[in-house]
Amino acid sequence: MVIPWWSDISEPATSPVTGVRLTSRAMTSNEVIKKLSRAWNQRGTKDPTPELTKILTCPLSGKLFVDPVLCADGYSYERDHIKKHYDKSLDIHRLQLRRRRCIPCK
Repeated sequence: MVIPWWSDISEPATSPVTGVRLTSRAMTSNEVIKKLSRAWNQRGTKDPTPELTKILTCPLSGKLFVDPVLCADGYSYERDHIKKHYDKSLDIHRLQLRRRRCIPCK
């Protein structure tokens, strides 16, 4: 059974940047980063400064943002990449739970 990323589950994911457990899987559209990224992409010719590149780049994909979301760890991620990270976290958690199941002695 696959649990979708938006499900209300008791086990939170971890931050892909810090590794710290998140208190929530909520994602908020990051309109400021989206507008900056869109403006930079339209500008086109010059490469952004290293500081601006870091701000406008998803830490998971390494690419400039198209649909950035702000997560509970305070970082912005590309929506599709953070969803995949959350799904992977759920799969790992389910695997760990399966390993903890007790088998009755007969």
